[in-house]
Amino acid sequence: MLRSCLIYPVRGQSLLAFFIMIALSTRSPLQATPSPQSAPSPTTPAAKAASHPSAPYTPRPLSHETRQLLPSGITLSGTSPILAFSERFGKNLLLAPRLEGAPAISKHVAPASGAANLLIEALVLLPFSQSISDSNRQSMLTDIALIFSQFSSLQGILYWSASRSRMRTLYVTSYRISDPQKRKRLEDPSTAEALALLPPRSYAYQKDQTFDGMVLEIEMETTSSSVLMRNRNVTQLALLSVPLLPPDGLRAGFLAAPTADGLLLYFASAVQPPLIARDRVLESASNKALALLHWFLAEASSRNIIEPVSLPWNVDDLPQSLRPSKNEQ
Repeated sequence: MLRSCLIYPVRGQSLLAFFIMIALSTRSPLQATPSPQSAPSPTTPAAKAASHPSAPYTPRPLSHETRQLLPSGITLSGTSPILAFSERFGKNLLLAPRLEGAPAISKHVAPASGAANLLIEALVLLPFSQSISDSNRQSMLTDIALIFSQFSSLQGILYWSASRSRMRTLYVTSYRISDPQKRKRLEDPSTAEALALLPPRSYAYQKDQTFDGMVLEIEMETTSSSVLMRNRNVTQLALLSVPLLPPDGLRAGFLAAPTADGLLLYFASAVQPPLIARDRVLESASNKALALLHWFLAEASSRNIIEPVSLPWNVDDLPQSLRPSKNEQ
């Protein structure tokens, strides 16, 4: 299953769940903050997804085929594998690519009605470590689905805390469970055969350092050309048992597709603005999304799917040209 980028203890879908969590934090992600770049200590167990070896990003010209998949106005930046990153309050997504599965992600994440949500999107093109062909495309999609299904590997990943100006553990607990009621701990699938036996809906329990633990519902689908995952919280987000967000207040989606020029990743999440503790819920949300990208990069490079490349930890280190962020009225 796709692993959601993005990271807070939420109830619902596995990988997408953690993308939804990414959208939660303590400081409003739309506030400007200092952006000191700090590298996590590789000696910390929690730094396994933060200390993977990486290389400077080397841009390559995009093929016509890949350019046709990108939303209007988005091109290769030449400085980062991140093609675009958006954080804003609104109802409409900006960066959905023209890929199979993208409409399902948009329908799941975009708020159907009511007030504008905090929307976070990322579009990333990662270089392959090997050439892609029809013969190895399906095995690559299976490997990506397995990555998204490893809920336990999210435990201990790090993110840059804007309010504390230091690296911090995002999830102190993350694992697959049987259902929202009994919550029996389950092992993640490790083979294609085990992956094929998963039910249409899976559940994960996650807890961060701020909020009470939550349950996420995850749906994953593998098509002939992509892997997509959708998640939502099925239990409320609470702080010291005080409800902050209702079930379905956090929604996220992840889409991964091999292209002629690399692995195209799209992440989108939506968070309902809470009536209380708003800053607490939204703080560092975008940096948590970046943490999920780091996590996926580490997992995918370890499986020899992509080349390890450098990504920022702090969204404020991204060039403004890559960050369309106009709020909707």
